[in-house]
Amino acid sequence: MQKMIGYLFDYIKNKNQLILDGHCEEICSELLTIAEKSSTWIKKDTMLYRCQRGCDLKPLQIGTVGQPKPQDKFSWEPQPFGKERMTPWPDKAKEGRINPKGIPCLYLAKDELTAIQEMQPLPNQLLTIAEFRATKDLRIVDCFGEINDNSNREDWFWTAFGYEFSRPMLNSDDRADYAPTQYLASRFKSVGFHGIAYKSWFNQKLNYAIFRPDDFQFKFESASVKRIVQFPSLSEENIEEMKSNTSVLAEAELYGQVFRLQSNSFLLSGCEFIKESKNKEQEEKRKFV
Repeated sequence: MQKMIGYLFDYIKNKNQLILDGHCEEICSELLTIAEKSSTWIKKDTMLYRCQRGCDLKPLQIGTVGQPKPQDKFSWEPQPFGKERMTPWPDKAKEGRINPKGIPCLYLAKDELTAIQEMQPLPNQLLTIAEFRATKDLRIVDCFGEINDNSNREDWFWTAFGYEFSRPMLNSDDRADYAPTQYLASRFKSVGFHGIAYKSWFNQKLNYAIFRPDDFQFKFESASVKRIVQFPSLSEENIEEMKSNTSVLAEAELYGQVFRLQSNSFLLSGCEFIKESKNKEQEEKRKFV
């Protein structure tokens, strides 16, 4: 099985990405047959999550009434990104493991924490996270399997392919390595699938790649800003003690999970809400510049 998949990926990456030889076509045909059997649906109005690094910053004038003066003091209020920044640019789509450069694809996650982990955030980094609503029923390829004593051929297929879809993108990656997964995604798209479901590399929960971004609607009112909380490497007992005594950790406990950065240098416990940074008017009597 691994030899078959290795042959297919090597051919697409190093020989021809447009026309496959007979053996590769047999592998792809079997894969499409298996995809038809193991497909699932995202029902209309299902909510999924997307995270992006950064946020907007609005300047706030403090303690002065009337026109701002040079000596006035200012602070910055974190505000979530809007639709333009939270959805793929239709004419400037970056290359991904599922989509080639120039062809937009919407990457979403089943829950907030998974969406955040996919960003591989740094300690103290600001993130914008928002909900996206499915605008119709969507047919999805399940690209994951479980290997055990009862595993069948389909499980072996999806375990191998799911591994390739799940691997995080790195700046050091050879972009040619993405050609096989991009090709397979295009084959799924050509036979009527709306996207791919695959397991997160970080926590084994579900991620989604939606071929047509318009199949999901950005929920502007759901967007919020969060900050990654940095802690030194601690034992679980230390973390539990801190949770009971630290307000930041009490808020972070909402996510109910401690996860580790790839560098293993820090422990992160969820995310801290920054005030109530929702997309709504501030009720406090402060003057925006």
